[in-house]
Formats: sequence, structure tokens, C-alpha cells
Amino acid sequence: MTPSLELYNRILFLDLRPWILTELSEAKFKQDLNDLQKVFHQFQPVYELSFPKPLNNKRKYFLTLIEAEGIRFLNQFHQQVNDSLNDQAKVYLV
Repeated sequence: MTPSLELYNRILFLDLRPWILTELSEAKFKQDLNDLQKVFHQFQPVYELSFPKPLNNKRKYFLTLIEAEGIRFLNQFHQQVNDSLNDQAKVYLV
């Protein structure tokens, strides 16, 4: 299981680009936002990024989506490092 940021690629370059999703309504984004599963850190992060509060449902949806994907990526990476056999493998991953 290699961590990947495939969702970021979709948001930046493929089908999830916010600027091309003009036909979807705010109600649809609010519904999708409520359907997203909450993702939690499996470890205590050292740093935290804060972004300005989103003003509409579309921005809230994409902010939540991006944060959840970042947390998933960091959780997978942290798990890989913890599952490494020795210190050299950990250094290689980092």
C-alpha cells in the first residue's frame, strides 16, 4: 500500500476541478459535504495549517475533501514508517 495523492491530481488536472463544476448547485455541494466521512489523525501532528474559513458550500466541500485526503496520506505514510523493519528502512522512506 503506497500512499498517493491521486485525489489532488484529480482536483488540479482532471474531473474534480472546481472551476469547471459550475453546473452543480450549492445544495448538491452541501449534500456531498454531509456525505463525506470524517478522517482523524492516527498520531499527534507537529504542525498544523490553517486556511481562511470558506464562505460557501462549494469551498467547504473542497476544503474538507483536501484536508481529508492529506490526513489519509499522512496516516498511511506514518503507518509505513512504523511498520519498517529497521532504521535504514525508515530513513529510506523519509
